[in-house]
Amino acid sequence: MAAAVAAELRATGHTVVTPSWNEYLRPGSDLRASLLRPLLTSTVGALYAGARDSEGIAVLDTLASRGKNLVSDAGEPLVTERDLGRLDIASNRPESLLAAGLSMLAAQLLMHELVVRPALAEGCTVIQDSHGIKAVVKSIVLADRSLPRNSDAEPVREFRSFLWSCLRTWAAPSMGVLLTGDPRTALQRKTAARDLTFTEHFGLTGAGGESSFVSFQERLQDELRVLAGGAGWTEVTVRGGTKDESVSATVDVVLAMMATPVPSGAGRSEPA
Repeated sequence: MAAAVAAELRATGHTVVTPSWNEYLRPGSDLRASLLRPLLTSTVGALYAGARDSEGIAVLDTLASRGKNLVSDAGEPLVTERDLGRLDIASNRPESLLAAGLSMLAAQLLMHELVVRPALAEGCTVIQDSHGIKAVVKSIVLADRSLPRNSDAEPVREFRSFLWSCLRTWAAPSMGVLLTGDPRTALQRKTAARDLTFTEHFGLTGAGGESSFVSFQERLQDELRVLAGGAGWTEVTVRGGTKDESVSATVDVVLAMMATPVPSGAGRSEPA
């Protein structure tokens, strides 16, 4: 989606910068990568830090027993999506899942300072692929699900409030588009493309694995709608059609928004 929007904007003469988290996970001596990579790998580590299998064994210990670590001494990721997807998770702790959200929030704030703000100062349009907001909200949804029955949910509520206040201010894009739709359609597409990842369902909490994709995505959309509504974003609902048609409709909305002047700042930034 971000690539399609960027291509259309470039075709109309915009200078577009499209920072991606993946480029900062690769080995290299770039200062920005050296600062962002530890936060990104810590985010993944925190998602699994409190996870236990059905026998109560820490899943990170299971990884280690297989001769695998999450990251190298240099902070580079060493495990694949397949490695993580094979882990048997029966439970997780909300503390570690919220820690993942906090780590990702820190990464997003740094991305804004190191990459987005300098590009905006040069008059560029910045389309981030993908914005850290989504990953942070995912951690909140997972933490809420992992709470033990009859436990106090106040820490999760307070943490949600803190994270949202940061996302709506320091980490907020100058314009935002929330893309929503039927999770069942997304599941069909992802299953066909074999593109279903470990952060897209409740498997990290030990509650359902891939079969929980639809319920997880519904909860995620509900949370994002609240955040988007408070931040004044535009919601685009995909109603059937092909993936290309969905992309085209979203591109049209973004281009229309781009035609409206932004009151402050030399450029624009948008989440993908």
